[in-house]
Amino acid sequence: MAVSKSEPGSENNSEAASWKDFPEIRKTFRIQSRQGLHARPAAVFAQVATRFKCTIRVCKGKLAVDARSIMGLLTLSASRGSMLDVSAQGPDAEEALRVLEQIICRADLPAIVTVAKPDGSTPPPK
Repeated sequence: MAVSKSEPGSENNSEAASWKDFPEIRKTFRIQSRQGLHARPAAVFAQVATRFKCTIRVCKGKLAVDARSIMGLLTLSASRGSMLDVSAQGPDAEEALRVLEQIICRADLPAIVTVAKPDGSTPPPK
């Protein structure tokens, strides 16, 4: 498989240049779930993060991970009460942070698992 390099002025370079035109948005959230950001909510968080075009990073202390990586999220060891700094940069960064906030700030696991729509809406309780 051949790898081609982009020439200046090509479509790939113009897309990369325009990406930097978007400001980085940052928010700090406190984990509310009793279990913290363990395997299941981390999986949901990563799955929801992949639905957005923007770049999303999650930081706890000095450790920063890609929000799309379940393993990365688990390495944060984010227990209840932990503070997470989440940053996003791209065309849908504001919407991404709004939706991901719903996952991080929920106190009950069933609510975390049901948050899956990128428009921020949640299904009615059963």
